[in-house]
Amino acid sequence: MSEHTEDPNFRYSNDNRDFTPGEYDYPSQQEINRSAIKGARDYYPNDNGGYYANSNREDISTIDPPNKKQPPNSNFKIDERPWTPSEISTKFWYDAADLSTITSSSNVISQVDDKSGNDIHLNVITGGKIGPKTGVASLNGLNVFYWDAPDQILENDSFFHDQANVPLFLAIIFKADIDSSQDFLLAGTESTTAGKRMAIRRLHDSNRIQIIGGSNTGSNIVLSSDENTAPEGKDFILLTKMNSTSSTIRLNGQVEKIGNIGTNPLDSLNIGGNASESSNIKGYIAEIISFIDPNQQTIAEGYLAHKWGLQTKLPDSHAYKNSEPVI
Repeated sequence: MSEHTEDPNFRYSNDNRDFTPGEYDYPSQQEINRSAIKGARDYYPNDNGGYYANSNREDISTIDPPNKKQPPNSNFKIDERPWTPSEISTKFWYDAADLSTITSSSNVISQVDDKSGNDIHLNVITGGKIGPKTGVASLNGLNVFYWDAPDQILENDSFFHDQANVPLFLAIIFKADIDSSQDFLLAGTESTTAGKRMAIRRLHDSNRIQIIGGSNTGSNIVLSSDENTAPEGKDFILLTKMNSTSSTIRLNGQVEKIGNIGTNPLDSLNIGGNASESSNIKGYIAEIISFIDPNQQTIAEGYLAHKWGLQTKLPDSHAYKNSEPVI
């Protein structure tokens, strides 16, 4: 019994002394009723059974998530979990590793569901075309979208984004097979007219990444990474910023080029091919994330790198070189 009160049942809230279960209410008791809910008499948030809500967190007033184990009274967040793009507002998000989002027959894709919640789903719209393949190639043990024929494409004709006024970020995991051909990752318009195009490709003769844009003036405006920055046969974490004169190409967590791509908007999506659907990638795309918040670039790279086993490609200075992003 405490010497500081006349109540014979008093105990300090963080003591670990023996007690008779069910007789007294000790927040730091040695045994708990794990079926109790928060607020009940026999739910003790600072117990020693492994469920410690008194760990100096900001969220101890909320229902605790399951399966938390850590030392009592610790200072790190006990419901820490890996960061994913679901934590931010994405414009569209296609993830080949999530098989529940893929509709296919005999490994040929007919639809990929958009995980952003914006319903920018991908289908095969153009007659005579088919989707890329699923279930035939992988990266880090995870499924990828694989292009191995010239008539493969995934499309959405309802997407629109004014990149000149609102930056559009695209984070892509891809690898181009060795075939000495250009590889289109994305086209943001159906127009093939010079000066009206918007696309991202790997240029085969110089191994560069290019954003092909324009300002509807009759000539293309192209932003290119340096020569031999994107050779065939290698996996890349590509992150592009489309934003007129302040557009950016990042490869494997490093800025390669900053410059102008013009003012054309994106008014459709062709994934894995160009505007005319006459040239596509030969290889795979594992995941594409699109967002508008510039503060999410590094964390998106970290998420993709660790998920797809490419963290060694990040520079030593990268915030997520050695550990995946968490929340």
